[in-house]
Amino acid sequence: MVKSPGRLLAGLLLLLVSSSRADPISERLIAEDIAPGLAPGEMVWLHTPKERFWAVVKDAWRKELKGTAIIVPDNAEHPTSSYLIAPFTASFRQAGWTVLILQPSTGGGPAFDLINLQRTAQRLEAGLAFVEHKDHAQTALLGIGSGALTVLDYAAGHPVPPTPLPVPLGVKLIAMVDAPLNYPPETKRQIKEVLGNIGMPVADFYLAHTQAGEQLENAAKQRRVAARGNSDYRQVRFSDLDPAMWTEQNLLGQRLVGWFSKTMAAQLDKLQQQAEKLTQKKSPGQTAAEQPAVGPL
Repeated sequence: MVKSPGRLLAGLLLLLVSSSRADPISERLIAEDIAPGLAPGEMVWLHTPKERFWAVVKDAWRKELKGTAIIVPDNAEHPTSSYLIAPFTASFRQAGWTVLILQPSTGGGPAFDLINLQRTAQRLEAGLAFVEHKDHAQTALLGIGSGALTVLDYAAGHPVPPTPLPVPLGVKLIAMVDAPLNYPPETKRQIKEVLGNIGMPVADFYLAHTQAGEQLENAAKQRRVAARGNSDYRQVRFSDLDPAMWTEQNLLGQRLVGWFSKTMAAQLDKLQQQAEKLTQKKSPGQTAAEQPAVGPL
């Protein structure tokens, strides 16, 4: 479990509001309201060292499992929000992914309050422990809005180094959708460092909201420049999505899940090749003394 804030979350100390606290009553009421609409077993209750929270797990619609995707929503959303989470979840399941959607920590204070981000980071650790025991599959992370900062922070502290065979389970890639704009200067600097050196594939999908305009485009450009030279980084721009036009969200979901499936296969192939080379180095051929003696016929 997370014992201290990650390198990005530590940079948000400037936004810490002492009165901020999680709102477990509100979260429980949302869970009670949503539970009747879920199939048996889809709502699960997970634990961090300090709290109990709910999440939604939905199995893949294909027998051949490609992996498990953990979605960390924006802190203004919940695991069954219809705008992006519902179409993303459907696209993942159709493509053969199990999906776990976490309830992010909510409470008083600004959207990027450090306390809520730390709690959401701990919830992500609990979600990872859950899916590791459930599916025994490789994992990918998707962060939406403020959740993008959570998954990027996790990736910064958990690179994927080459290891001998077998390739271990764990997070192998991440994607961000609609990353937030309002960071303190120190956090902006740290994000640039992470994107330039992150140890796994990362996709940066941003939604060109008309109300954000130049600020959003400049922020996206800064991330793109920061990741220059990092072949594992990819940025994709989408125009402003109309909540009434479901085909737009579905298109974004299909593009995103297509990247997940293709990139996971390529990442596992790369790690497999690296693991085979390391295993060969650690297991040299037999020496003459180890070779079996062959007597006369």
